[in-house]
Amino acid sequence: MKRRSNTSMARRQVASCLSVLAFSSAVIVLELLVLPCRTTLARPQQTVLVAFAAPKRKTTFLDTIANANPFFVPPQKPEVERLTSKDFLDSLNLKSNTEPKPFSAEPSQLPSLISAALPTLLRGGSGVFAEGHRLSIVAKNTSQYSVLTVGNFQVLESSSSIRGAQQPLILYDVENRADCRLIREALCMLSLPVSIVPCPKGGTQERDQQNHAPRPVPYLSDPNTGITLSKRNDMLRYLFTTYGTGQIPWTLGGQQNNDRSIPMWTARVGVVWGRGGAGGTARPSAPPSQPLTLWTYESSPFCTLVRETLGELDIPYISVSCPRGSPNRQRLFELTGRFQAPCLQDPNNGVTLFESKAICEYLETVYGIRPSPVKYL
Repeated sequence: MKRRSNTSMARRQVASCLSVLAFSSAVIVLELLVLPCRTTLARPQQTVLVAFAAPKRKTTFLDTIANANPFFVPPQKPEVERLTSKDFLDSLNLKSNTEPKPFSAEPSQLPSLISAALPTLLRGGSGVFAEGHRLSIVAKNTSQYSVLTVGNFQVLESSSSIRGAQQPLILYDVENRADCRLIREALCMLSLPVSIVPCPKGGTQERDQQNHAPRPVPYLSDPNTGITLSKRNDMLRYLFTTYGTGQIPWTLGGQQNNDRSIPMWTARVGVVWGRGGAGGTARPSAPPSQPLTLWTYESSPFCTLVRETLGELDIPYISVSCPRGSPNRQRLFELTGRFQAPCLQDPNNGVTLFESKAICEYLETVYGIRPSPVKYL
């Protein structure tokens, strides 16, 4: 009986051990099967949360250094300094005086000014006055430009026959050519804004036309009417018919103007012999991206020196003619608080200059390219 009881007890113990082992195996199997299912079910929820969360910034090299060193301070980007026009001029270290001084000239500039005045003397002052020039005496008004002020009265200059143009005309021009001089005088008399395209020898226009038919100079294009002209007499007739009274002044040869006329002869002697062909040959330069604006009038020797520099540097510019009686004088007075020609406005650097010598030095410094002293390597 004792053996049977011992055997049955052993069987029960073995059975209990097997049941425990089976239960443990079942728990392990369930853990292996259920946990991956829970993880898979949890992934969509986690993905949804990430989709609505803010995007993470990419880890940079500076972030890695900052995580390794808590005392690391990332370098700050320096702010870009914007120079004002005065600071820009000061950085150029111009030797010429930049402060406007009317009716004054530096001694070193006198020989050039005398020779630049010769064409105006030979041309009888053609281009000094606007067409239909007249004088009037009115009550003093500080907001108006006047040529003379006496007590409570001032003398105003105006023009009775200027029509103006909405868009600047385009003139392909060479400063030292006599026929170009006559066209510029006509444009000045009519106070027309003109986009000047210099065509000096060896310049951009000459290089661009090597593979094409050469464009005659002077060459006039009017975007207001779509008219293009290449002959001097046609240009004069068109300008005074469209924007003037229809009569060509006698200083420009009247209705009959040929190469042997007195206007052509005096213009040729003045620009070729007086100035020695200045402004007709290109020099190395880096023209600006935006065109410059030059307030000028043809008969001023100060303006002549600036135009010659612009022509030699092959720099296109917008010429705003300001003869006596022109409304452009009042426009410049309202813009700058004074009238003095020449006046150069450079939108590329925000610079406005009045003195002719300072303007020429500015153009040479900013846009001129000096030849290298080393010719051969």
